[in-house]
Amino acid sequence: MKKKTYVWLAFLLLMLVATLTSCEKFALDDSGTNSHDANANVIIHASVAKNNSTGTRSGEEDFGDEEEGDEDGFDEGDEKIEGKPLENYCSRLSIAIFDGEEKVKTLNLKAEDGYKDIGINLDAGKYRMVAIGHNGSGNCTISSPEKVKFYKNKMTDTFFYYGTFNVIDGEDTDDYILLNRAVAQFKVHITDATIPAEAHSIKFYYTGGSSTLDAVTGYGCVKSRQTENFKLQEGKRDYSVYTFPREENKGLKMTINILDADAQSIKEYSKEGVPVKCSNITQTNISIQDHTISEPNQKENDDSGNGGLGFTVNPDWEGEIVVEFE
Repeated sequence: MKKKTYVWLAFLLLMLVATLTSCEKFALDDSGTNSHDANANVIIHASVAKNNSTGTRSGEEDFGDEEEGDEDGFDEGDEKIEGKPLENYCSRLSIAIFDGEEKVKTLNLKAEDGYKDIGINLDAGKYRMVAIGHNGSGNCTISSPEKVKFYKNKMTDTFFYYGTFNVIDGEDTDDYILLNRAVAQFKVHITDATIPAEAHSIKFYYTGGSSTLDAVTGYGCVKSRQTENFKLQEGKRDYSVYTFPREENKGLKMTINILDADAQSIKEYSKEGVPVKCSNITQTNISIQDHTISEPNQKENDDSGNGGLGFTVNPDWEGEIVVEFE
């Protein structure tokens, strides 16, 4: 009798699970690396850039709501920006699709696999999309459009897009979007002709920026303590770190240490209020041997150019900020 009761209860439980599953909406978070769903009705072109791509500095654009004469779905008067292929600048691309506050799709792709014609299948409705291109050693985590975190909180040159789109029953959504740079760069140029033998690595410790991005505003959204360490190489003189400037940007408190093989500091440079700005390079020169700091006299090479159709980036740094450490 007991055995029959257990069998009957198990059957009822299976029926309940089947009923709940059949009522479930589109997958809560369909995460993966496959860049093309079966029966895809939303196509995101992501391999070849487009000449004279259109975009805004904030990265906020709508597509899928195009008006007559507005080929790209962007408002008239937006700044014209030439794009370049994303794979030339970012080794990883993460995309997250949100239905309201609910994340319904996540894709993590690598440049080596290509970013061409990303296809996804979505129910009819209005969605929000976040796309992040970066060069980290692991995937970023997009928990919401307002909170994007990176693998081990390590920063690289990073580009972002945030926008909304509509999916209509029986129609395909097919469009092109432009990612803009989200970071500020701080660069040190070592002027020594020869790196001193005792100098083994260079360490950056800095506060005032953020390692987490709000893709809606384009600003950093947490108060971070950031650390980066690079082994000094004889043929290398430039070392750079990145941050997401916060909206209440008061500059960085930056400390640079030259370390020996035992990770002990042999030289230290420190400065508060170091100015940083999104898509700008803040730079300084240092001499390890003389323990001096001077004004940089070299400019970052301009890197403008053309592209074709696709997920593109605005690769040009907008300007440079020169600082001296006391």
